[in-house]
Parts: sequence; structure tokens; C-alpha cells
Amino acid sequence: TGTTAYRPDVANAAVSMDGNDNLSTTNNIPSKPSAPLGALLPAMRVKKVIDRSIVLTSKLVANDGMHQKEQQDDNNDDTMVIVQELSNLLLQPQNFTQSSKLEQVPQRPSQQYLDSYDRQRQKVPLLAKPGAYLVQQGEIDSWKRLKRQEGVQETQDEIRAALNVYTTNLNFNADAYMLTAPPEEKSKLIRSSALPDVKTVITSDMGMRYLYRNEILSATEEARAELVYQLSLVDDKKQAQQQQDTTTTSGSTFEDASELLRLLQDAQKAFDRWLGLIDPRDVHAAIDALETS
Repeated sequence: TGTTAYRPDVANAAVSMDGNDNLSTTNNIPSKPSAPLGALLPAMRVKKVIDRSIVLTSKLVANDGMHQKEQQDDNNDDTMVIVQELSNLLLQPQNFTQSSKLEQVPQRPSQQYLDSYDRQRQKVPLLAKPGAYLVQQGEIDSWKRLKRQEGVQETQDEIRAALNVYTTNLNFNADAYMLTAPPEEKSKLIRSSALPDVKTVITSDMGMRYLYRNEILSATEEARAELVYQLSLVDDKKQAQQQQDTTTTSGSTFEDASELLRLLQDAQKAFDRWLGLIDPRDVHAAIDALETS
């Protein structure tokens, strides 16, 4: 089962019970992996920008419809204000991480991971132990290489950095996980000795988080590119009007915001899936913290 990916509806990683500063640890009842409140705030700032951008772009789409019916100078002015705010949100640095410290490449994985691997090696036959050690060292080397690559990419993309602040600070329980499968499937797993080990569940959990994160990054990057493209069309029309020495401004408005809206909505949906892996209490606490800051 070492390479099996387990869906959240089958098995969920659990929060470490050692830390006292995790938001979702209560009465020794396993809950979703958690991190300190401050680690979630950068990601929630990203979501706030995406949500606001959708509101603004929806107004652009509505203005497009009004322009098709009749040209209105007031709408042109409103569009210019909206486009300026969108440009500030999507094309200018937002300092999502603020005072959060981006982690340097660690020398080794967490002690929880090492302890879990030690327990697994104790179960293998004596002659297989050297091979198991080499496998572990290979995984650690790959992990370090990926961490270095992530560090470089974080300096180039502040949304990636903001989301990674949270995942880097997650606390996992190395001794237990939550078996969330329906009763029938749970019984089948037990009877066939197919229950996943903790390491597999944690690996699957992180894989889902990175999958959703990458969907967010792809959608926001495409949204930025679409905004830049639409702005270039506006500039081209302005230049054409200047060359024709015309005083009309109707052709210099933002032409089509529907694709930009779709891309931003894709980012929002992916973000909701990413947040779905976090305890709702943690999410609500982070929203409250941002609203009161």
C-alpha cells in the first residue's frame, strides 16, 4: 500500500496531538492536520484578492452588456476605475506573506516522518533492512531537491509562497489517521488487511494540497495573462483613435471580460477545494482575524 493514493472520503491525515498552538486540536479527538493561525493568514489574503477580483470582473461583464445596448460615458468612466483596481490587485505585488517567515530548506524531514519510517523498517525482514534504508535516503534526497526548487519558485510567485506558508507549518500525527470510509468499505479494508499506513495517508494528503494549489496558480496566472491581453487591446484602440484624430472614447473601453471572469472563478473553485482540506474552524478563525486586523 506504500504507493496507494487514498481519497479524503477513505482516509484523512490527522493533526499532531503534541502541539498546543494548533487551532483544531480538541480533547484528544483526531481532526484534520492544522497549523498555527498566522500560517493560514497569507493564503486567506490571496482568497480575498481573488474574491474581490471576481466582484470587479462581474461588473465589467455587466458593463459590456450595457455598452452593447447603448454607449454611455458614465459606464466608460466606471469601467476605467474597475480596470485600474483589477490591475492593482492582479498585476501589482500584494505582500501576501507580510511578516510571515518563509522557511529555508531544512537539513532533514520532520522527526515525525523519520519516526514513522523507523517503525516501518523494524517490520521488514533483516536482509531487507539495508534496502529499506537506501529507499528512505533516496526519498529524503528527492524531498530536499523539491524543497530547494520550491524555495526558488516562491521568490518568483507570491501566491505560491503564501499557500506554502500554511502547508510548511502543518502538523501531522505520525501515529494515527482518520478512517473516513463508509462502514462497508471500512470493513472490507480491515478484512483484506488493506488499511493504509500513516505515511501513505500523509503523502496522499500533501499530494491533494499541492494539486489544488497548482490549480490555483495556473488559473491565476492565466487570469493575469488575460488581463494583460485585454489591456493591450485597450491601448491599441486608443492609439488608433489618436491617429484618426477622433474625440470619441467608446472604442477604448475594456472589450470582453467574460474569459477573465471564467478564469478567476476557476481559481476560486480550486481555492475552495484547497480550503476543504482544512478544518472549518481554522478557516473561520482566519477570516475573523483578517476582518479585525
